This record gives sequence, structure tokens and C-alpha cells, in this order.
Amino acid sequence: MAKHRLREKENRPSPEQWSAAIKQAQTSLETPAQPGQQVKLKAQELKTRTDLFQPRTFYMGLFDLDKEFVKKLEREIRIRDGELDPILVIRLGSHWTVLDGHHRLEAYRNLGRKEIVCVWFGGSVREAVDKSVELNSVIKLPLAQPDKFEQAWRRVVLGWGSKSQIVKLCGVSDGMVGKMRRVVALYHDNSDASKLLRKRLQGSPVATVSWSEAHAAYLDLDPKGETDKQAQAAKLAKRMHSSLGSRLSSDPEITAKALSIYDPDLPAPLLKSLAEEVRGGDNELSDDTEGGEDRPRIGRPLNELAEGLRLVREQRAKVMEELEKQEQDFLAEIERRKAAGETPSDATWAEWVAPDKPANNN
Repeated sequence: MAKHRLREKENRPSPEQWSAAIKQAQTSLETPAQPGQQVKLKAQELKTRTDLFQPRTFYMGLFDLDKEFVKKLEREIRIRDGELDPILVIRLGSHWTVLDGHHRLEAYRNLGRKEIVCVWFGGSVREAVDKSVELNSVIKLPLAQPDKFEQAWRRVVLGWGSKSQIVKLCGVSDGMVGKMRRVVALYHDNSDASKLLRKRLQGSPVATVSWSEAHAAYLDLDPKGETDKQAQAAKLAKRMHSSLGSRLSSDPEITAKALSIYDPDLPAPLLKSLAEEVRGGDNELSDDTEGGEDRPRIGRPLNELAEGLRLVREQRAKVMEELEKQEQDFLAEIERRKAAGETPSDATWAEWVAPDKPANNN
């Protein structure tokens, strides 16, 4: 059974850290004599550098892979009799590093594949990073909107590419890249607004913060508030994963009962928070309108909305089923006691006789 693989580091690298990692990797790059040539590699030879070549993050950056997508690929491998598209690799020193195909590699490993057909990428490390974003924009598991924003933000901060190039590569709007450029320009000028922005960022250099932090500061929101919540949630999730593995997700019904036992008051607010998370927990503010105004992004893919609706309805059905069961248990106990000759006080007699009708106290 495919499991989540915890990231060694939970947070995305800042533009500054990301740029330094690319420069360091470039010093050990080896290129093929024939760009694009196929190589057959042993599964254990393939290494990953998700800080460079995995533009997507899963579950607030806590995991490197989506286990459900790995399962789908495993099924596809069986249907195709063993082969998916070749994995794209780059050679850094003595290591073959996956540029694109992390989920395919995990699926092959889960199925016990010994050798894997790969394609050796012939460009620079920076070109390889751009290639990983380009490929993940069209692959079956697309980049989430926040990941696209962070990829665009890094390139804006570092001055990599024109506005049109960033829009095309990262799949974000022209207006969003324009806003990112305005934030960077504001940070570097000497106006009072610039000083206020730097103060909100607590003096952090613009190249060391994420777009979500910079954007929140630009909008005069709490730049650390939501980030802190995500960090706390990621930390708790990591502790739960370390202690319980996949037990919480193996049987949701048992997990729900366990949480109810842990804290009887928890299920109601938890269901509300889960519904909000499913409905749009990863929404970012965007300025895709003609006037460049900020508003919540509502153009989520239809399949995401449908899946969110299904999950909410599924949870609602379970809650209603449990409440109806409890109601029947109460009614059965009332009938049993009435049959045994017990009588309630006059004040509650109507509730015993007709639980659905209000008591008549006249």
C-alpha cells in the first residue's frame, strides 16, 4: 500500500535559498553527449531533489507525494503491461536525479521494478527547473494554484524571465505577475509605503519570504497569522504520522469514533473546519479582474468542486445517520421504561408521549 512520504523540510525554500541551491547543483552537472538519449537505470540509483525539481507540494508542504495518484499510476502500469512514459532525469555528480516523474518512480518501486527507462535531460540546472514546471503544468496531476504563485514569485524576485515568459511557464495571470512586480518594486523604493511594507515583513529581505507572506503584508493582513496556522498544522500532522503511520486514514469510521471519544465536543467544529478546507482551503487572493482588484479566487476546477461537494455530502450523511441512530436508541429506551411502568414528571410528560411536539404547560 502506497504511503505518504514525509518531507525532510516542511517549508518551501525562499527565492534566495532556491537560487543558491540551483547554483550549487550547476557546479556538479554532467550533460549527455546526445541530449535526450534514453538510459536504463536501476531503481535504487535514482535520487530525488524535491527542493529543485518538484514544483508541487502536498498537504501544506508536508509530503513529497500524493499517495492516491501513486495508486492510480500503479493500476495504469498493470494495464499497460509495465511501462509508463520515461522518467526525465539529470545527472548531478555521481547521482541520477529525477527531474520529472516522482510519482511514476514511487509506483515502479511499489511494484518491485528493478530497472526503469529514463531520458537524460541535456540542459542546465536552471533549464531543468523550468522544464519541471512546464511538464507539471500539463501532466495528469496539475500544479495547485498556490504552487504556481510561489514558482512565479521566485522568478519575479530573482528577475528570471519576462512577464510573458513567467505567465506562460507558471500558468498564472498577467495581472498576478504584475502585482508581484509591484510588490518587489515597492519593497525597494524609499517611500513611506515601502518602509511600512518592510516593517510588516519584520525586516526580512524580500528574497527570503514566500509570496503568501509578501502578499499578506502588501494587503495589510497578518503576514504570519495564516502561515503560523499552517506550520502548526504541519507540525501536528508530522507528529501524528510518526506515531500512527497510516492508521488514521485506513478506517475513517474508527478515526471519527476515536476523535469523538477523545473530545465529545470536537466533531461539530471539526466538521465545519473540514467543510471549509474542502470548499476552498487553498484559495489565494488574485487580481485576475480587469481593474486589478483583489478578490477571492472562485474559479476552482470543476472536478475539485465536485469532489468537495461529494465529501461534504458524505460527511453530512454519516453525521445524520449517527444522529438518527441515537434518536432511535433514545425512543427505544423510553418505550422500554414506559412498558416497565415508569412515569415521568408532569413537566416532561408531553416529551415522553410525543417527543416531536412541544409540551403543553398550561
